[in-house]
Amino acid sequence: MVKIGRTDRPVEERLQELSSSDYGPVGETGDSVWHAAEVIVVDDNVSAEAALHQHFADSRVSDERELFY
Repeated sequence: MVKIGRTDRPVEERLQELSSSDYGPVGETGDSVWHAAEVIVVDDNVSAEAALHQHFADSRVSDERELFY
């Protein structure tokens, strides 16, 4: 499972935020530690994120989260 998302802040700051809030599938409990597998810098991260979410829509875990199988 991966999270496809964007941030305007330092990546490590966002990863720490996700890890400390135990971001994961809705209803799932437990500790989570997030690591960046790939960081891609683009001019328009809103459009890039939307395009990736659309492309991988069939693999989305749930509509409430940016998680994909």
